[in-house]
Amino acid sequence: MDGLGFLVAAASFVMVLIALNKISKLDSSLAQLKLQLGNLTDELAKPRQTGDSAQQAQPAVEAVLAIEAEPAIEAIAAVEPEPATPPAPPPEPAPVRPPRDMEQALASRWFVWIGGVAIAIGGLLFVKYAYDNGLIPPALQVLFGLLLGAALVAAGEWLRRRPSTQSGETDYVPAALSAAGLATAFASIFAAYALYELIAPVTAFAGLAIVALGALVLSRLQGPLIAALGLLGSYATPALIPSSDPSAWSFFPYLLIILIACFATLRGRNWWWLAFAAIAGSGIWALLWIGGGVYEPSDRIPIGLFALLLGAIAVFGIRGLDILDTGSGSLKRPGSMTQPLIAGIAGIAVAAGVLAFLVGQSDHSALALALFFLGTAAAVALGWAKRGLSPLAVAAALVSFLVLMLWREAAFHQFAMDETGYWTSLPGAGASEFLNWMMAAGAGFTAVGLAGARLKVRPSMWAMIAASSSFLFIAGAWARVDALLPDLGWVVASFGAAALLLAVVWLERDRHDETN
Repeated sequence: MDGLGFLVAAASFVMVLIALNKISKLDSSLAQLKLQLGNLTDELAKPRQTGDSAQQAQPAVEAVLAIEAEPAIEAIAAVEPEPATPPAPPPEPAPVRPPRDMEQALASRWFVWIGGVAIAIGGLLFVKYAYDNGLIPPALQVLFGLLLGAALVAAGEWLRRRPSTQSGETDYVPAALSAAGLATAFASIFAAYALYELIAPVTAFAGLAIVALGALVLSRLQGPLIAALGLLGSYATPALIPSSDPSAWSFFPYLLIILIACFATLRGRNWWWLAFAAIAGSGIWALLWIGGGVYEPSDRIPIGLFALLLGAIAVFGIRGLDILDTGSGSLKRPGSMTQPLIAGIAGIAVAAGVLAFLVGQSDHSALALALFFLGTAAAVALGWAKRGLSPLAVAAALVSFLVLMLWREAAFHQFAMDETGYWTSLPGAGASEFLNWMMAAGAGFTAVGLAGARLKVRPSMWAMIAASSSFLFIAGAWARVDALLPDLGWVVASFGAAALLLAVVWLERDRHDETN
């Protein structure tokens, strides 16, 4: 088949696709006309039945009148009857939508999707066929591919805006045509870069990103299929166009733009899969960057800031500050959680994973730890501000403890039992920094827990944070770097934490006595 024959075949398939959609519309319209005709026939039959009943009752009435006496007839005639009020017409029955059979469903939906996929594959095969046979110069091949993609997108939008005779039926042809056009444009730009080397990697990356983000914008008009295609293209672009000099300062802002575009697209829609897919895609790309061999120490700031913004967008990107209302649900009752809150918790979990992985990859550098604990403080603040999210603060304390305990340079041969029977360890290069971070984190979580125990209406969860933190962080520090402090120092720290907890318990007792 030559290039002209291929174009004719593609055009014929488009015409068949549109014809199938027209047939499905006509089938639906015909079924509705049959229903309306049946209702009209029932309405016309009611007066006829009423007239027949009146004709059957007329001889009986005449017989009764013949038996009656003449004076009674005159008396009745002297009385002027009041005009009878005609009965109100019965309400018209609501039109019932005719049931859709399997044939109509296939004609109106699945054939359309299959046709859109076939058109997209046809555009890709045409580019390859023209490349293999040298039909037209590469620049014209790319130009024709872009024009074909733009034409399909324009045709899809034109069909969407055109008035439809269908009532309550979804027209799938516009989205199918637009999806085929976006795929063709995506393939043309990639071919210009990978096959013909007509454009630079930066230009190809920008072009693919524009097409993918344009698909997300177009999905607000044409439905979730376009959103899925845009999201897939957005996250596939970095893999298709690798950079010879990757930079975290350009890559993570790109991921941030995709995330913002997805949550902006989700506003007013129920495509919750889009939120979870965007969160997962952002987290996977961040983890691949950190552990994929391109990570450098200078990448800590852009990666850390991206993770913090990822959590913030996931929490507030859909409902804003309204997510703090009690109506959004509670972690204590998972069944009551709304989809925006579930997406927010998922974003916090992914952001915490990225920050924890960054801390481990940077050998617990001070900058990475500062970014991690900044995110931890934000999670604790969210658990404080929203009722029912106090378990989030508990999780933050446990994750912080685990991240610090995995400090490789804190000590060597840790948890080794010596002949005296005590847990001992050989301090490493980061032993002092480890001890400082452990003590600071333990003191911080203990203070937050004590404040919650004093100020919150339901203080049990916050009291548990205070009690567990005062024990875990001191015990963990002693287990890893027991040689840095004398035994008296560990005893003083333990008794100080215990005295602080007892003081708070005593103050709580006084407050309860005053209120009772």
